Amino acid sequence: MMMSISLVACGQTGGTTPPPGPGPDKPTVFQNFESAVDVDAADSTAQIRTFKEKGEDPLVITQETIKNAENKDTKALKVQYTLTGSWGGFDFKIADASGKKWGSTDWSSFKAITFMFYGDGSGKTYRFDLLDNKGPNKDIDSAERFEFPFKDDTKGWKKIEVPFDQMVRRGWQPSGETPNDGVTLSEVWGFTFELSNGQGEAVSRTIFIDDIQLIPGGTKPPVTVKVSLDTSRVAVNEGQQATVTVKLDKKPTSPVTVKYSTADKTAKAGSNYTAASGTLTFAAGEDSKTFSIQSSNNNVAEGNLTVKYTLSNPTGATLDTTKEGILYIKDDEKFPYQDSTKSVEARVNDLLSRMTLEEKIGQMTQAERSAVNGKKYDLADLSIGSLLSGGGSAPTTGNNPVDWANMVDDFQNHSLLNRLSIPMLYGVDGVHGHHNVYGATIFPHNIGLGATRNPELVKKIGEVTAAEIYATGIRWDFSPCLCVGRDERWGRTYESFGEDPEIASMMTPIIDGYQGTSLNNKNSVMATAKHYVGDGGTTWNNGKIDQGDTQVDEATLRKIHLAPFIEAIKHNVGTIMPSYSSWNGQKLHGHKQLLTDILKTELGFKGFLISDWAAIDQIPGDYNSDIKNSINAGLDMIMVPDKYQTFITGAIAEVNAGNIPMSRIDDAVKRILTKKFELGLFEKPFSDRSELAEVGSAAHRAVARQAVQESLVLLKNDSLLPLKKTGKLLVAGAHANDIGLQSGGWTISWQGKAGAITKGTTILEGIKQVAPTATVDHVVTPSAADVTGKGYEAAIVVVGEQPYAEGAGDNGTLTLSAADQATVNNVCSNVKCVVVLISGRPMIVNDQLAKSSAFVAAWLPGSEGAGVADVLFGDKNFKGKLSFSWPKSVAQLPLNVGDATYDPLFAYGFGLSYNQ
Repeated sequence: MMMSISLVACGQTGGTTPPPGPGPDKPTVFQNFESAVDVDAADSTAQIRTFKEKGEDPLVITQETIKNAENKDTKALKVQYTLTGSWGGFDFKIADASGKKWGSTDWSSFKAITFMFYGDGSGKTYRFDLLDNKGPNKDIDSAERFEFPFKDDTKGWKKIEVPFDQMVRRGWQPSGETPNDGVTLSEVWGFTFELSNGQGEAVSRTIFIDDIQLIPGGTKPPVTVKVSLDTSRVAVNEGQQATVTVKLDKKPTSPVTVKYSTADKTAKAGSNYTAASGTLTFAAGEDSKTFSIQSSNNNVAEGNLTVKYTLSNPTGATLDTTKEGILYIKDDEKFPYQDSTKSVEARVNDLLSRMTLEEKIGQMTQAERSAVNGKKYDLADLSIGSLLSGGGSAPTTGNNPVDWANMVDDFQNHSLLNRLSIPMLYGVDGVHGHHNVYGATIFPHNIGLGATRNPELVKKIGEVTAAEIYATGIRWDFSPCLCVGRDERWGRTYESFGEDPEIASMMTPIIDGYQGTSLNNKNSVMATAKHYVGDGGTTWNNGKIDQGDTQVDEATLRKIHLAPFIEAIKHNVGTIMPSYSSWNGQKLHGHKQLLTDILKTELGFKGFLISDWAAIDQIPGDYNSDIKNSINAGLDMIMVPDKYQTFITGAIAEVNAGNIPMSRIDDAVKRILTKKFELGLFEKPFSDRSELAEVGSAAHRAVARQAVQESLVLLKNDSLLPLKKTGKLLVAGAHANDIGLQSGGWTISWQGKAGAITKGTTILEGIKQVAPTATVDHVVTPSAADVTGKGYEAAIVVVGEQPYAEGAGDNGTLTLSAADQATVNNVCSNVKCVVVLISGRPMIVNDQLAKSSAFVAAWLPGSEGAGVADVLFGDKNFKGKLSFSWPKSVAQLPLNVGDATYDPLFAYGFGLSYNQ
């Protein structure tokens, strides 16, 4: 039941204002029900909310006109109910002093609450509960409850008075309440009328409530004031004055004093700053004061320095936990490594020579942005080398390019406060465009790009992706994936360019697109070849294949899985990321032969190795041994991503214990710093706002549309394609008009999802653009009756997989959903149809192939669905060739070109065109 209105206090016109302050001796009318109230059993934010045991009849609450005790018409709250269980009634919520819809208010000036009660003289006991003292959840449902029972012993009106000092704490309390010694009148959240208390009532009753009033005469308790630093971190340039703000949590009723003082940390009083101390006095009603610290400029390169400031010895108040702060003094003078005219090698050596062990380990640490979001000064204090956004990890302020640039720049500002002003390096998984960002250009996933066989196009895709990533202040892309997918049951198949290492090797020019001819080119970002090595060759094991075991000899590993990484090194790839998987039972993240002996020594890889997300945790042993084994195996930076402090502490301990050689630490840090200098981070650490307008631009989307056109593979065509642009067409299937479905995983969120999750053109929208004179009907799941007799000349049926990413995508059946199968059957049995399959891999679609007149593998095309329509209607020809063999059944898997018993439904490299 819903009543449309809001609770109004006496003398007020709105619904959220609390009762006025107490008069000197007159009661304050809290509610007389002459104005409307908001009642809703289902809405937890309603002013009056009913509650009852499951299965009970609902309570019906209305406002009715009735004669009052003086026989005059008045409006009152009418409550009709039948309750047989042990509990039921209704809550009254109140607003706080600021007018917030639901909160607490101060009733400490009152001694009691009264109300008029109209009953039938049944002798039944009711209960009034006061709800006070918010619990840790800070809401009415975790408030502490105090009770006052009263009897219905008068037929008609009776005045009930509830003295606050006679209320007793209830035995039952909600989960999360905070107990105290009595009613906390300074923090009242509301009250409850309990209508049933186990008396087994089985008859319907009606009661009325009216004229709720608060009776003055309470004693206002003394105000407890807490003092804290509102500014616990301050940064200034040398010679500037810092202002520190001290706050009280509430305005005091009498004067409050607190002492402040400074102390050396890395800065020295008299040389780097002027020592400061004194007393702040807050007058009654004053809740904010400031003091100053003057920094000095001694014209000596010392690095960024820190000063500690502290509050102590308050009077009239207590200290809150935030009582110590840090002043960062930014050094204006430059060290040799900050001279951009020097060689990268000279700058690296100079910087490394100045670093402590703690700072070196910090540079080897990568944390997720969400882990440091509430403690950004850890970036400076721990000299953290890198941050990342995992899939779907967007700025808290919003998800547009400006939000991203603001977030990254803010993190960078905090990072540059570290002693040596080493900029942090921000990374993202831009695996098919800058796909975490709403409105960015989303390209086909790698499986589609592999079908293009067009390295120049893929290089251009790298350039566009790099430009969009660079504009948001990010300089590192965890792409390309060079895995060679050997089993379509693997949920990451779409991240692979193909089953043949030749295709992945062919597509390594995408690295040049990301990085430019040198890393510090304008708009270039650092690329990452992943996942080294063999993650596409893991063995299917009882429904799991991701992060599994690649069981092949070394010659096979080198021939199939290592080959693309050799090409990536030739393209000067900046970083390489090992795989979660194992090779013959040994985890790659702890495999010294593969990481150091082969990759760094034999192949001469000069970049640095970055771990995958918390991947070292999977190495056998405790966490410190994970740290030791992974770094000694050759990892240079560890993606923690949450427990960065634990990692830093553990790594320092392992070095100090002699378990990790200092030479290994220095090698790792040299590799990391080299890339930071090559990227130009020391000179340009912040985003380039002039490029933000290019994110998702028409020119960028044109490249994506071309990629879609060239990725489509025509598997069957019985003289249906190209379609005519006139006449009446049916478009069927949920995938036809859903940008989330056509983009797949790693789009806005990690696993991806259906819906209008970003900007772009759906396939249906593309059809209407390309064939504007055709009559186009779209039916998501048509029955046969929706198709027959409607005069359709042809139908386009767009079906496929739901979005997924690693792990969740492992699939042992590879069949379409029952709804998609029915859609194909109902349409293609009644009209000539082309089936467009949206998927991250070949699927078992024998029946759908047989029913269709034409069949197109469109993979996961991304944001530019018009590229599909361009080819269906003949504006462009089919160019795509299968980069994976298409199986007849799952029983054939794994199935790869070159197998001794190779018998696919469509062979690797197959693809028709309009000329065939």
